[in-house]
Amino acid sequence: MNTYQEQQYHYTYLIINDDPIQSEKFYIGCHSSKVEPRLDTKYMGSSYHLIYDIKRQGNEHFTKEILGEWNSREEAMLHESRLHRDFNVDSDPEYYNRIKSRKGFTVNSVTK
Repeated sequence: MNTYQEQQYHYTYLIINDDPIQSEKFYIGCHSSKVEPRLDTKYMGSSYHLIYDIKRQGNEHFTKEILGEWNSREEAMLHESRLHRDFNVDSDPEYYNRIKSRKGFTVNSVTK
């Protein structure tokens, strides 16, 4: 059985870095977890730059907001891809994301 099928919860999320010393920065991602999204507080994302800033600045400057809960990993990934496209995360310096999500989807084929 696929690992993602064994996991019960699939969601998209937004990480907000509100450190007053630097300008606000964001990260959009999706994750699958065995616990409810609101309880999945340890996972913050896979971006090297995000993880580096969390270690450097401390958890107190980072907030995780759940954007949506989905019935499947594929639906969560599709929503993440839409958000990446809509917010141009790969070219906007306010985002930790450096590429648009293509996890199983081509960004150009995603529609609103």
